Amino acid sequence: MVTLPASSGYFKAAKYQIEFSKRGLATQNVPLTADIDGWYFGNILFGGPIGMLIVDPATGAMWKLPDNVNANASPIATLSSENGKAIKLVDKNSIPAGLQTQLIALR
Repeated sequence: MVTLPASSGYFKAAKYQIEFSKRGLATQNVPLTADIDGWYFGNILFGGPIGMLIVDPATGAMWKLPDNVNANASPIATLSSENGKAIKLVDKNSIPAGLQTQLIALR
């Protein structure tokens, strides 16, 4: 878990590139960009122009990053034949436990 600032300056949302890597899987880069926090518009009722134009933009409170970021696990290799059959090589630990019982051992 990492805590990142959602602001990169006055009225500027933070932008990040997150790299997911695991032995046996293809590396993935996922963009992460802050969006306007819905509570920012609460300044219309509670904070007024000072909250909307000065305090929240200066402190970064107007931005929010997603709570979670996910990437899809990709196989490290795929072999397809002419008849449409395919073999995908993946790390066994990346397969959900419920599906591991359906694996077929190759010798």
